[in-house]
Amino acid sequence: MIHCKSIIISGRPASGKSTLAKAISKRYGLGIFSVGRLWREKWKTLYPDGKIAFEDYWKNTSLEENK
Repeated sequence: MIHCKSIIISGRPASGKSTLAKAISKRYGLGIFSVGRLWREKWKTLYPDGKIAFEDYWKNTSLEENK
């Protein structure tokens, strides 16, 4: 049985964070909250035509925006 309210998983892009989160979620019945997904949704809203790549958008966000 798990005795915590949340688990934070961090790491480099394509390191398996989402795969691990899905496995933990399935095993222990926990939800998943993805900050990366929130940023991608914001990017898609601002640049629906994909004119600016997500990586370029992310690199140019300020520290204040990331808080």
